[in-house]
Parts: sequence; C-alpha cells; structure tokens
Amino acid sequence: MRISIHPRLVEEAVFTALRAAEGRPAAEAASAWLRRRLERGYRLPPGSAWREIRFERVHASLFGRLGLAGALRRLCAAHPFLDAAEGGIRVGPAPGPGREGFDLHERAGPDGRPVRTILGSVLPGTAADPSLLGRR
Repeated sequence: MRISIHPRLVEEAVFTALRAAEGRPAAEAASAWLRRRLERGYRLPPGSAWREIRFERVHASLFGRLGLAGALRRLCAAHPFLDAAEGGIRVGPAPGPGREGFDLHERAGPDGRPVRTILGSVLPGTAADPSLLGRR
C-alpha cells in the first residue's frame, strides 16, 4: 500500500504535536532538533526549490520520528478496502472540522483501464495525535 502525505499536513501536524507536548523532555529535544535543522534551511536563498525541499524533508523526518507516519500507516492498514487502491492513498489536510474522511476516486490509466486512488482528508490535530486516528 503506497501512502502519500501532503507536505502541509506533515508540517502542521508536527507543530501541533510539539505544541501539545510542550514542557516534556522528549518534545523539548524534538523542538530543538527541528529548530537546528530549519535554521540550515533559512540559510538557503528565499524562494529557492532547495529551501522548500529542505523544509519538507525536515518536517517529514520529524513526522516519522514522532511516530505520526506509523500511526497513519497503521490506520490505513486496518481498513482492507484501502488495499483496493492500486493508485495509492493520498492524504491531505481536511478543510475543517467535520470534513475528515476517505473517498475512492477512479480515473483512466495510461492503458484506458480505471485506476482507483483513495483521497483522504485529516485535520492536523488528528494526524498529530495517534490515539485520535483510530477513533475517526
């Protein structure tokens, strides 16, 4: 199962998770790690593709280190119907509360046959708290 998570959701979930855990030693260490890595990105020219890539990679790395990527993958693995998506699963930020969910979309593939893709919408707060993922 191939899962793609939108960089904006990753970034917002990381900051939400760090704010929620503020004051805890692990969160303080993760915040310090993030600041050091982002500082390197700020040295790159503003508006450059390298700067954007740097920021996305740093947030994605911390998203994984905080266990948020694994929680999202476990949620998807717990729902067998998601395996029907040969086009993969794409998860992005939900437009607002009450708008979270997953939808099956079909499009024509290169050979004309239908390709199914699951498009998901999750709030950053939900992605930031693995205990909420299983309840939605």
